[in-house]
Amino acid sequence: MHGEKGVERTTLKSADELADRIVATIVGDLGLRAGDRVALLVNNLGATPMELATVNRRALVALRERSIIVERAWSGTFLSALEMPGCSPR
Repeated sequence: MHGEKGVERTTLKSADELADRIVATIVGDLGLRAGDRVALLVNNLGATPMELATVNRRALVALRERSIIVERAWSGTFLSALEMPGCSPR
């Protein structure tokens, strides 16, 4: 949970912008294509319960826009880091 290398430094982004970026990265890394079936898990790291719904909603929309089928979606605190702000979509 701690000590991972960051991906980039950037200006403050909205939850929608971050969700779009995360989804695009995961889709690219996994080589997902239209018609693929996936499960979505958006994990609250401990201090972002309100924003989590926004990230989950936008991730579902971003996947739908790519015609990727979400079989199941979970959103909640599954692994926390002692009130650490952020989320970890998987």
